[in-house]
Amino acid sequence: MSASNFYNSIVKFKKGLHEMAEINVSCPLCGHQMTLPAELNGQRGQCPNCNQAFLISGSPIGQPTGGLGQPLPPPLPSASVQHTAGGPSDFGSTASAAFSTVFEKAKSAAIDSSNKKSVSGNTRYPNLSKYLSIVDTVIKVCFWIALVLYSIVLVVGFVEAITMLGGHTMEALGIIVGLIIAAPLIFLWLLFCRLCGYASSELIRVLMDIEANTRR
Repeated sequence: MSASNFYNSIVKFKKGLHEMAEINVSCPLCGHQMTLPAELNGQRGQCPNCNQAFLISGSPIGQPTGGLGQPLPPPLPSASVQHTAGGPSDFGSTASAAFSTVFEKAKSAAIDSSNKKSVSGNTRYPNLSKYLSIVDTVIKVCFWIALVLYSIVLVVGFVEAITMLGGHTMEALGIIVGLIIAAPLIFLWLLFCRLCGYASSELIRVLMDIEANTRR
């Protein structure tokens, strides 16, 4: 065998090895043809034309039909990096995704349970709001009645004190001073009574809500 024939045989052998080390792959979505190293066969890949993720499956260069990649299902929420199927990194991504899914379900269940537990007292006592609104109305009416009566008494007192200025000046002045001092004090006392009534009704409402939630 001549030297040139031997050299040509070596070149053809290397070319055959190079062709056997590459595979033809077609994108399952857009049909884009790709030539990839043979060691990537069976791994996950992505089409540079349409970004479709698929499982690389091809045939060596020189065979009549090229390989058609198999499309992959959508990745799990926490899966970020694509690795060889069945490898340690792929197992870690799957476990992390499963843990995240379980955690989200547990958190949603806890929120739903908390929302269901926060029941107002009106659910257990449907007439509570009606009774408390009646109490609030009674308190308001009593306050205004007392305020009107007090105003009448105050006006009558001032009129009587003024009529007494001629013959009983000291007594009239005493009545006027007493009315001036007592007027704001009595008004504040009436206002305090009204606020106490409102606070009592609100306290009853809060206690009923707490009792309804603790019994649930």
